[in-house]
Amino acid sequence: MSISGGLPQQFNRAIDLSALAAKKTPPQDSVSAGGSARRDVDENSLVKEIIPGSKQVPVILVVWSPRSEESKLLVQALEALHRKHNEASQSWSLAVLNADAQPAVAQALRVATIPTVMAIIAEQVAPLFDSMIPADQLEVVLNKVVELAAEQGVTGISNGVPNERVILDDPDLVIADQALEDGDFQGAITAFEKVLARKPGDPEATQGLANAKLLLRTSLADSASAQAAAIANPEDVIAQALAADFEILSGQAEAALDRLIKFISTNQGAQRDIARTHLLELFQNFAPTEPILIAARSALSKALF
Repeated sequence: MSISGGLPQQFNRAIDLSALAAKKTPPQDSVSAGGSARRDVDENSLVKEIIPGSKQVPVILVVWSPRSEESKLLVQALEALHRKHNEASQSWSLAVLNADAQPAVAQALRVATIPTVMAIIAEQVAPLFDSMIPADQLEVVLNKVVELAAEQGVTGISNGVPNERVILDDPDLVIADQALEDGDFQGAITAFEKVLARKPGDPEATQGLANAKLLLRTSLADSASAQAAAIANPEDVIAQALAADFEILSGQAEAALDRLIKFISTNQGAQRDIARTHLLELFQNFAPTEPILIAARSALSKALF
């Protein structure tokens, strides 16, 4: 995943709260007592304090409702992580907004689901996720926010570095990448599928899902046995598909795609359809402009017609 100028595609554009800033509203919430990890905010404190403060410290903003049990659990989980992360220094701050008490602010933030979690970095507000996620995954997302903020000079100390717009990676993509690193291929598949459910055709999620499925299939088999089975059973589409998987994994992409294209050109019926479906999934492991993919698509077209 890359970081560059401008806002991330999934966020469309920064949320503009300038209209709220023009209003004069008395504070309705206050800093939680007893050294709590969270800051309860209203329209006034959000615009006048929290958003400007995000130029020094990244802010995690939770829009919640006391009517939602999931909201309460999420706030508690974030409070616990905030205490854990901020024992030595302030790496991020936690702000909580009650949507029932502040419906106009929730609307301005384009909140469609309760709870909703957002990140505010250098006065740029962007959604993160809108449901409870496991604590370990939540920590991965928070660490990524802090990392991205630091790259923009937002480190908890005002150092005069100009604040630029920040692209926040999709949290499900962050979770998927971490799952791949941990060898949890099914977990990665689930996370990539969540991205595609929200953003059909997303190129990074599409390629990541194909890669995760490939890694899962090959993790359940043996390369030498798969190659031997493909040689012994040239008409068995399942054997040919698994052999192609291992060839992709070992860097023999051209051989893998050629294997299935040849199978398609010499077979008919259900076997051919299975090979074609598998080949199209393998195609998704490549960027659309890669020469090997362009050549394989052309060869497939000739084999089909």
